[in-house]
Amino acid sequence: MVNIKPEQGTQSAGPCLASWYRKYAVTLRRVAILKGADIDDAEEIVQELFIKLQRYDYLSALENEEAFLRTMLSNLVTDRFRKAQRTPQLVDIDSIEPVQTSEANEPESKYQEDNEVKLLMQDLQSLTSVARNVFLSHRIDHLSYDLIAKNNNITVAAVRKHLRDALIILTTKRVERDSEA
Repeated sequence: MVNIKPEQGTQSAGPCLASWYRKYAVTLRRVAILKGADIDDAEEIVQELFIKLQRYDYLSALENEEAFLRTMLSNLVTDRFRKAQRTPQLVDIDSIEPVQTSEANEPESKYQEDNEVKLLMQDLQSLTSVARNVFLSHRIDHLSYDLIAKNNNITVAAVRKHLRDALIILTTKRVERDSEA
């Protein structure tokens, strides 16, 4: 907190501000940059700080001018960031690209996706029940081999075998279908 000696009253801030600017401006710019302002904003914030100080009547009564300046600078940086968060950024309408339509919304794409899901379900039904359970537990439920083995009353080696077999069968069926098309 800045202590002001009330008995000193008001005095002209002109010469005091000029010397403070020469003495502290570089340091205050660095502090603003360290607090997150970019180089251009740091210069503007320091300028704004000294403009505000012109309206302050008790500058000569300050006990620690550097602490006072740093505190005011911190408040200005915080205010600027808060204002930037509240204010939407301006967008040049000419720079906006037209929206690309997604093929996922097209009826033909939807039909094709539904057909692929139906074929995958048929392929899964062609697996043995244990291989299907192992495959789904591993790929869909993301269970570990140990947990899959425990749930299906088989060994971890059997889990690996069933998973390998399921992958081979499903991949083979998919490749056959793609080569026919």
